[in-house]
Amino acid sequence: MTINSLLIANRGEIAVRIIRTAKSMGIKTIAVYSDADVDALHVDHADTAVYLGESLPKSSYLNGERIIDLARRVGADAIHPGYGFLSENAAFVSACEQAQLRFVGPSSQTIILAGNKRHAKVSMLKAGVPCVPGYFGTNDQESTVDRLHKEAERLQFPLLIKATGGGGGRGMRIVQEGKFFLESLNQAQREAENAFGLKEVMLEKIIEPAKHIEVQILADTDGTILHLGERDCSLQRRYQKMIEETPAPTLSEQTRTKICESAVLAARAVNYTNAGTVEFLVDEQENFYFLEINTRLQVEHPVTEMVTGLDLVEWQLRIACGEQLPYSQEQIKNHGCAIEVRLCAENPEQQFRPETGTVVHWSFPNLKDTRVDHGLRTGSIVSAFYDSMLAKIIAYGGTREIAIRRLQYMITNTRLLGVVSNKQFLLQVLADNTFLDGKHTTQYLTKTGNLHTSQVSDVTICMSALLFFLKPTDTHTDKNAILDTRVHSLNLTCRDILFSVELQQTAAKYFAIRFLGKTFNIQWQKNTSDGRCWLTMEHVLIKAHFQFDDGLLWLDTGHDVECVSEVSTASRKKYPQTNHFEVTAPLAGKITRVCVENGATVKRGETLVVLEAMKMEHALVAPHDGTIAEIRAKINTQTKQREILAVIVLQNPP
Repeated sequence: MTINSLLIANRGEIAVRIIRTAKSMGIKTIAVYSDADVDALHVDHADTAVYLGESLPKSSYLNGERIIDLARRVGADAIHPGYGFLSENAAFVSACEQAQLRFVGPSSQTIILAGNKRHAKVSMLKAGVPCVPGYFGTNDQESTVDRLHKEAERLQFPLLIKATGGGGGRGMRIVQEGKFFLESLNQAQREAENAFGLKEVMLEKIIEPAKHIEVQILADTDGTILHLGERDCSLQRRYQKMIEETPAPTLSEQTRTKICESAVLAARAVNYTNAGTVEFLVDEQENFYFLEINTRLQVEHPVTEMVTGLDLVEWQLRIACGEQLPYSQEQIKNHGCAIEVRLCAENPEQQFRPETGTVVHWSFPNLKDTRVDHGLRTGSIVSAFYDSMLAKIIAYGGTREIAIRRLQYMITNTRLLGVVSNKQFLLQVLADNTFLDGKHTTQYLTKTGNLHTSQVSDVTICMSALLFFLKPTDTHTDKNAILDTRVHSLNLTCRDILFSVELQQTAAKYFAIRFLGKTFNIQWQKNTSDGRCWLTMEHVLIKAHFQFDDGLLWLDTGHDVECVSEVSTASRKKYPQTNHFEVTAPLAGKITRVCVENGATVKRGETLVVLEAMKMEHALVAPHDGTIAEIRAKINTQTKQREILAVIVLQNPP
């Protein structure tokens, strides 16, 4: 059996990554794309591309019937699902099998047993693999709302509601008290259905503190099952992984051996083939509990590739063609350490709220023993329709310390302008002692919630003031050469903070900048048309990348990435003492619920509107007690970022 033509039923960085390996094997690649992805990088990289449908996942990347029809029309031999979307959908895999299209992954029967988390739990309990206590049910009749509610009360709170399909933390909610159960259940089911087309959930007790350890497996159709070592994926937010590494830094060799052997046992229990991942929770005493089997390629697979030298996508394709694994377990050797971070369009200072926008600059260094998997280029649009992850930055080292240093350098010198990202937060984590000691658990961010809090730096304000004053088009004008001793006033806003700045030229290319009672003497070096600038501040040369976009300045100084706006005194929006407050959309998306009416009395924290974006629901709440003066949000309509959705008359104005 051979694969001559491969359709990739996915998008973004994973589609680009699969295309890269498939081309190296001489396989023709076929991309699919939605309206939102017509200009995406994976479309350009593939040998050919076909239009899938509208931007909403249900109309495009979750439309299995349409994907199979297109695959047959263009003569594809096989379909690679990537991860997310339809990658663990047994009905889709079965439809591929019936259409005589090779699915690059396990069989539909295996996915029914393993890909569905409920079925996997039942199989593992029968096989003797230790599992997290919970309620899994055995059929849909045993997973009704009433039954789930009764089982939740039996298990006692706190507990976790968890979607049985898919992954990536979608469809998961922690419930601390019984009175929040039904609302959390509805939210988890809606989110799971939107992300995976399946709203089924189960219940689990919460084990904390705990490490999240997973084992990469490869299995061929001849019954050979190998593990490729474990990964520590404990650093998470909203049950979505942010940093992954191999080997797990604090796991004892005895537990490492046992957990890898258990992963092979779990895979054998469901007749697993192809690449997959078995996930466990490990408590403080190194007792471990089976969580789930991911019947697909994982986002974090590059770290395993770096320490083993194996191309997992290549082996997925070779196994799909019927090839047998030529290795014994003893021949699999892991060398050194590898760490991956997920660069996401999200705001850590707003509870990791997803962000949208247009990428106005994207670049990264080419450094030995590093890798950047991405689907970006300058001009890419980050929409509200899909996941917030934009790229993965991976570094290898002979030791964990070397890998971390390389990764820090890569992140610092990766430039993403035009959309808010978690870049600075990742750097903070990599420098934090808890992470450096390998002692972080799944509760790490809960316990260090202020880790991402930082102030707008003096460098950012000084550099922004000069860039707004000079403008890129004025690089060679008299502003740089002719002395202008007048005091110029600028009002800059950054992170919704207003900075009143005075700028005065003291000599050619020398400036005094004053704000917040401080004065800085600056020597402006130069700025270029490709978005680079240099200045000397307090005798230190500072380099930065910048771009102006629609009146906004995006500035990356290496340590800080900020979005700054400038408005004149005459035109800037006033912030008078008023009893009206405008609730605006934090990002573009679809209004799925409007919870209040005009004239309603609301309490601080009460949900006003629910917005769906990037496969997740975002509740917009009342910031203060008050009365609804106007509701502008309309259900099932799309909203733009910063659009006013509600106006509240405050009971006690701040």
